[in-house]
Amino acid sequence: MTLLDGAVGDCSEPNLAEKLAAEGYSHLLVRQGNREGRAFFDAPAPPGLRLTARFIDAQVFTVTAAPPPLYTAAMARFWPREHDGARTWRWMGEAATWTVVNTGGRPIVATLLLELSAFHQTRRMDLVFDGRPTHTIVVVPERRAYEAGPFTVPPGRHELRFRPVEPPSPVDGAGTGADLRRLSCAVGTWTWRVRSLQP
Repeated sequence: MTLLDGAVGDCSEPNLAEKLAAEGYSHLLVRQGNREGRAFFDAPAPPGLRLTARFIDAQVFTVTAAPPPLYTAAMARFWPREHDGARTWRWMGEAATWTVVNTGGRPIVATLLLELSAFHQTRRMDLVFDGRPTHTIVVVPERRAYEAGPFTVPPGRHELRFRPVEPPSPVDGAGTGADLRRLSCAVGTWTWRVRSLQP
């Protein structure tokens, strides 16, 4: 049994069921006492999860997803998740990272389909895989899907760094101090698409 932590930060994260399956979890307990928990009560079970038991203040889901060959295990240096109906996203400031895991024993060639939006203006963002710059994406303020890759991902854990080129902008342009964050780009949903396995 594991409580929410930096790896599984919230229950509304995209592709959560696949991550839980990859990390060996069989069930997910969601309490109703927060925003994510209440969202589970008001919506059908996400793909890869099956409602097993319902209580007054909680629900239990069975993880039915198969472990994926490649998944995002952790997100670091992102602000907490925000919601707008069924859509969710997390903002970054100067830079942020993912921990990406190849669960098999052979290198994987994959592309990343990623939903992004830029804060207030078009921004460039470099992707750096295990310390090596690989791609630059030009992100517009409107929410849009971008494809990056291919990446060659050896077995094990790796770092994918999102490095905005332009400096982040203050949220509170009026100077009232209501929101002290400085933001650059937001990450919504994503999908790893495996193209091939290498010898």
